[in-house]
Formats: sequence, structure tokens, C-alpha cells
Amino acid sequence: MRGVASVTALALALGFCACPAFAAADASLEFSPSSATTATSKVKPRGERQLAPAERPTLKKKTEDAALAKRTGRINMQIPERLRAILEQRIEDRIDRDTAEEKALRREAMGLLLKFVGETPKGAAEMPEALLRLGELEWEDSRDHFLDAFKKWESTPADQKSA
Repeated sequence: MRGVASVTALALALGFCACPAFAAADASLEFSPSSATTATSKVKPRGERQLAPAERPTLKKKTEDAALAKRTGRINMQIPERLRAILEQRIEDRIDRDTAEEKALRREAMGLLLKFVGETPKGAAEMPEALLRLGELEWEDSRDHFLDAFKKWESTPADQKSA
């Protein structure tokens, strides 16, 4: 009896597989990305959801990018050597001229603020701001004097420096 039941089940299974309706139903059970998504569906096919392998910024890559940027900048901004020397000298002269003008304007502002502070009553509303600005200008002036003295000290030979 058992053998007849298994033969019958096998025959039924073969019959269903051969049937066109079963084949169509079987095909619809298979997953395909287009069958799972529609134009309004938010579900994306698996192939479109996968992220591309991200390149990690390695030290070698960063170094290569920096070298490329440096070469590109150098190529785009090449200035002939003689012209560069002339331009560098002009730039240095302009910096020196601007620095000297800044120092002169600072001394003038300090003189005006000292005169203002001397003539204005101590309880005036403008006094705190004037004193603060005067202190800032004095600090800048002292810093410049210190830097000049340090450059002079630094340029003297070691055996001539006093302790």
C-alpha cells in the first residue's frame, strides 16, 4: 500500500509540473527585481541599493594629492626668476613701508588718547574705552620693541651675548 501511495504522489507531482498553469504559477513565485518594485514603490532592487566600495583616504593617497596640487600650482603660477626677485623686493619694500606707517599711526593715536585722557574728567562715560584702547596700543608698541630687541639679540654671536 505504501508503494502505491508514493507512486501516486510522484505521478501527481509530475502531472502538476507538466501542466501549463502550474508552470505559470511557479514562474510567478520566482523573485525578480522588476516584479518586486513598481514605479510608486519605495523598495529598490538589491543591485541599486548596494553601496560602491568607498575609497579610504590613505596617507599615500593624501601625499600624492598634495604633491599634485603643489605641481599644478607651481606650473600655473611660474614666474621667471629675475621677475620674481624684483617682485619679492617690491613686496618686502611695501611691507616695510606699511609697518613704518602703522607704527607712526599708532604713536599718533597714543598721543591723541593720552591728551584725551588728560583733559577728560575721570567719571566720563568714554574714559573706560579710551583707557582700554590706550592699553592695547601700548601693548602693541611694547611687543614691537621686544621683537626688534630679540632680533638684534638673536643676530649677535653667541660669545658676545650677555647672560
